[in-house]
Amino acid sequence: MAKRGPVPKRSDEVMGKHRTKERVTKAPAATASPTAAPQPASGADTSWHPLARAFYDSFGQSGQSFYFEPSDWEVLKILCDHMSVTLRGAKLNGELFQAVLGQAEDMMTTEASRRRMRLETPVEHHQAPEPAEGWHERAAAFYEALKASGQAIYYQPSDWAFALFVAECLSMHYRATRGLAGRTYSMFRSAFTLLLATESARRSLDMELVQAETRDIEAEVAEYMTKVDAEMGW
Repeated sequence: MAKRGPVPKRSDEVMGKHRTKERVTKAPAATASPTAAPQPASGADTSWHPLARAFYDSFGQSGQSFYFEPSDWEVLKILCDHMSVTLRGAKLNGELFQAVLGQAEDMMTTEASRRRMRLETPVEHHQAPEPAEGWHERAAAFYEALKASGQAIYYQPSDWAFALFVAECLSMHYRATRGLAGRTYSMFRSAFTLLLATESARRSLDMELVQAETRDIEAEVAEYMTKVDAEMGW
């Protein structure tokens, strides 16, 4: 009777360990070096809408691009092609707008996307670009509110370029329809979440903003001690 050979081992057993759900799903956190310069962006198409060109260029100054491969830059160009078409339309194309939002999230454009991917970038104060002239009042107010909000400290240049794009599209839609249709509004809600514009969006990603302290603690303590001394007869 012929001898049976050894039973082939599974690939995970050959490695000396079993694969667990935690090992499969839990990736190590990636942290960008504060001193590492992002790969410079090049090749912005001069035929793009100015906001699409600004969006592409913003990645050259944004920390997440430190991890970009040549394929990332080419996908970014394709994204800017579609972003430019969106911005040049007579009215907002909801389907195209939604596709651009989805790809922008995949490019880790905003702090919300980066936090979901556990990618940390240096916290620096990046100057917000000037808003476009002629925006609808709602779009202008939204952009100014972002500039005045605490989450802006985490914004990279790509966040601001994305905020300009969202505000421009918001203005286009308000001017074309004098309001928001339900389906398109849900797309803007996604954009607001990507910009961490609401407390719900921030808390879902463990971002807690501390309100500035306006109380004079020392004066309150001194007043309290004086009150205690008087009650104790000291």
